[in-house]
Amino acid sequence: MGAWIFVALLAIAIGNQWATLASISDDIARQKTKFQRDFAALSDQFDTIFVTLAGRIKWQRRFLGFVGVLAVVGAAVATFVAYRVTNVPYMSCWSG
Repeated sequence: MGAWIFVALLAIAIGNQWATLASISDDIARQKTKFQRDFAALSDQFDTIFVTLAGRIKWQRRFLGFVGVLAVVGAAVATFVAYRVTNVPYMSCWSG
């Protein structure tokens, strides 16, 4: 049960980070457009910076997805092992 609570809290954190990355990505796109419009003569020199930033965002999204999948798999394995190892009838707690 604790593993699944951890997964739920981690999913909230991952969702928050994903939204933050989307906001940063949108801001970078706006800045790139503004930079190309205001400084057209220099914009080619700085294109690699924007490509690098887009690559970082892409890598972060992949990593967040990997962490989420790893957490779900880990919780599923923990649940499976707990049910295989534990052999206690749950109603015995009520009946004494």
